[in-house]
Amino acid sequence: MVAGGGEQAAQKVRLLAKTGAAINVFSPAPSAELRRLAGRGAVTLARRNFRDADADGAALVFAAAGDACMDKKVSAAARARNIPVNTVDRPALCTFYTPALVDRDPVVVAVGTEGAAPVLARRIKSKIETMLPPATGALAKFAQSLRAEVAETVPPPRARAFWENFFAHANAGRTTALIAQGRFPEARRAAQKLLARAKVKADGMVSVLSAPADAELLTVKAVRKLQEADVIVHDRGVGGAILEYARRDAERVDAGGGDVQGLLTRHVGAGRNVVCISALGTVISATIISALRAGGITVDVVPGIRGPAFITVTPKPPPAPCIPPPRPLQSPKELRA
Repeated sequence: MVAGGGEQAAQKVRLLAKTGAAINVFSPAPSAELRRLAGRGAVTLARRNFRDADADGAALVFAAAGDACMDKKVSAAARARNIPVNTVDRPALCTFYTPALVDRDPVVVAVGTEGAAPVLARRIKSKIETMLPPATGALAKFAQSLRAEVAETVPPPRARAFWENFFAHANAGRTTALIAQGRFPEARRAAQKLLARAKVKADGMVSVLSAPADAELLTVKAVRKLQEADVIVHDRGVGGAILEYARRDAERVDAGGGDVQGLLTRHVGAGRNVVCISALGTVISATIISALRAGGITVDVVPGIRGPAFITVTPKPPPAPCIPPPRPLQSPKELRA
């Protein structure tokens, strides 16, 4: 149920129109857009002010009249019936908030600020809009069409690597461009080539990272490694702020002085990508790295960034004393005088 007939109400109706909801709008002066939607049967329009009984049976209520008294009345009616209510630009009258949405169906990104700064949410949304091509949704649907085949032909430990590789190609523009142009047979052939490679047994690898004191000093490559890791081996000095950059479903192992070399060898042999990250230098040694490489395991040591231990400030030198220039020498004639 939407109470209001202006632009704010129309914005809520546009959002709700993407769902399967039955939309009832109450306004004595609905906009031309709302009248057109009512004419098409997309909404049910009552050309009158909202009454408390209009909230009966509603699943959600939106107060968008733009009038403080009416919005307060709508909010009170919804609350009295335990119906979630959103009041435009009046956070105190809301029991839920609508985030700014980036819609690439079925990919949806929601940016919310709990009503604290809706303009900031819209600014963030605008930045995300530029990051996601219009074909993102079509790419997700295309990937969905491959899921059953991937599940049947690629062992689980390597399935994630396949999808990482697939979307890496897509982000580079190859698959996305084909899908955006409607060239689905060619896109499927490109995916089949990646799938054929994924069927071949491939071991994982080990990436060695050094944890900086400040999580914001992680390099782009280090963040990518953390997000691609299946297993993260770390010491107690690695803080939660750094581990927040890792995948949620990545297995996390506290090194704890165990057989690190054996642990890494087992995981890599099962096709998993392992990240060893240390703040204390206790997770993996140069000897273990050499032994892993000698055993044919790929080890990538990722350089890190560390902040300065201290900053030396050189004091500004004092100004030089002002010494008047010497007087010119007098001529012999002047001296005799």
